[in-house]
Amino acid sequence: MNDNQLAPECRNSIFAIGAGLNSEKNLVNLLDEVQIKICGMLEAEAASVFLYNREEACMEFLSVTGEVRERIISIKVPMQSIAGEAFLKGEGMIVNHPEGSSSHFKKTDQASGFVTRNLLVFPLKTEKPIGVIEIVNRINGEFSQGDLDILEIFSKMISFKIVNEYNRLRIIQEMKGIIESVSNAIDLRDQYTHQHSKNVSDLSVKIGKELGLNEEQLHELEIAALLHDIGKIGVKDGVLLKPSRLSSQEFALIQQHPKIGRTILEKTSVISQSMLRGIAEHHEKLDGSGYPQGLKGPEIHLFGRIIAVADIFDALISKRVYKKAIQLQEVFGILDSMSPHQLDENIVKCLKKIAPPFETVNP
Repeated sequence: MNDNQLAPECRNSIFAIGAGLNSEKNLVNLLDEVQIKICGMLEAEAASVFLYNREEACMEFLSVTGEVRERIISIKVPMQSIAGEAFLKGEGMIVNHPEGSSSHFKKTDQASGFVTRNLLVFPLKTEKPIGVIEIVNRINGEFSQGDLDILEIFSKMISFKIVNEYNRLRIIQEMKGIIESVSNAIDLRDQYTHQHSKNVSDLSVKIGKELGLNEEQLHELEIAALLHDIGKIGVKDGVLLKPSRLSSQEFALIQQHPKIGRTILEKTSVISQSMLRGIAEHHEKLDGSGYPQGLKGPEIHLFGRIIAVADIFDALISKRVYKKAIQLQEVFGILDSMSPHQLDENIVKCLKKIAPPFETVNP
């Protein structure tokens, strides 16, 4: 169906709902919202998105609207079903009397107590089929060809969103693997800081969860913390690995590593400004006594404040060649003495909630 054949108000509604698919919200939550809007437009009671499970040769729920979600989300729908038939044929279907169809899969109705009176189904596909979208129970009357034409338009939008999101997640995982390799290489350069970046990253994410950060923020925080010491690449071995006390000139060189880290990464498109600031500001202090910029209070990005606490905690609690691991309560005492004038007091409190329940770490 050509979009231009639609009534202007219908076309505007479709575009408005489609625009919502550009949101960066969690995919399932986003699909739930979009399906509710589609149901409103098509005057239907419920909707579901299924993905094809190639290994088990069945359809699985990705998103379900309504109160029945928890009762049916884990049900595997066989290919000998209306959803499976639409997927295999690659065609949309109007089924106004499912009770008379041998393909009607009754288990979901039985599990939910929901009665399917009629439904629309349309395949989700880009280069290849990936699943189906199903709209259930027109509130007044039966579904029409016009309803199916509208669902076809939405199926294309949803298909591209799902494929793009899964491709994005795949790229993120690949990127994360590369970043973890880089952070390990940084830590291995300094024999005293093995696993330090991974420890700081894990702690930072746990603190972020306590603070209520969303999924995207937690991902960015994880990457920033993994790379927080990447600027040490630009510090000479003679300074970075010096076993004795650093001179003031040598310490000044060490203090440049957050700035160097930002310079290394700032032209990388996958590294956001929040990540860059977390890397560049993890040695700043709320009272302005930190480095390299001497930022104060709210001038320091939240990521920088979180990574600062996690960084100091791991450095204190971990055993090094040049020092013993410090007892947990003593570490907390040091962090308490630094907050709220140097460290964010709320972040220190969050750390105490999630800190490992044993006396020392990395013995």
